[in-house]
Amino acid sequence: MTTRRRFHSSMFVGVAVLLGTLGCGGGGGGGGENFLVSGLWNVSGTGPPSPNPSDDSPAGRVCKAAAAGAGNLAATQINVAQVGSTVTATEVGSPLAFTGTVNESNQSFTLVSTTQMCESQGACTVCGAASVDFFNAAGNTADVNIALGLTGNSACPFQCTVSYPTTNGTRT
Repeated sequence: MTTRRRFHSSMFVGVAVLLGTLGCGGGGGGGGENFLVSGLWNVSGTGPPSPNPSDDSPAGRVCKAAAAGAGNLAATQINVAQVGSTVTATEVGSPLAFTGTVNESNQSFTLVSTTQMCESQGACTVCGAASVDFFNAAGNTADVNIALGLTGNSACPFQCTVSYPTTNGTRT
C-alpha cells in the first residue's frame, strides 16, 4: 500500500524515524505579456520521489531512507497571491506557507516554504524546506516540480534533495 502525503510538516516526521528528508527555467513564451499567477492552484498528486545522492555513502543511505519515508504526495491546493514579481502562498488545509518569485520572461514562478521543518532523533537534527516550481504557467495550467531540500546538523552531517516526478497544476 502506498502512502499519499501533502506538503505539510507531517511528511518530515518520517525522516527522523528513518535516520537510522529553483529553477527559473522552462516556459515557453516571450516577455512583454502581463503574466499573473494569483489564484487557487490545484496540484495533482505525484510520486514516488527520487533521492540525490542515492549512492551507498552515509549521505546517500540517509537520503534514500528520507525519500522512502516522504512517500508519494497527494493532490493539494495552493493559494497564490502575486504583487509585482513577488508571490506568497499557503497550502489549503495546512499551516505551510511559501514565498517566491515570478519569472515573467520564462512564464514561471517558484515557491519556497518559509519555515524549515525540523525533526530530531538523539543528537541528530534534520531540517528541510519544500520548493515548488510552476513552469509554462502563462495560462491556467502549469508543469509542477516539487523538491525537498534536507540538511543534517553536525551530529549527522549530510545534504540531499528529494525530488518528485513532474506533475501538473491547474488554476481555478
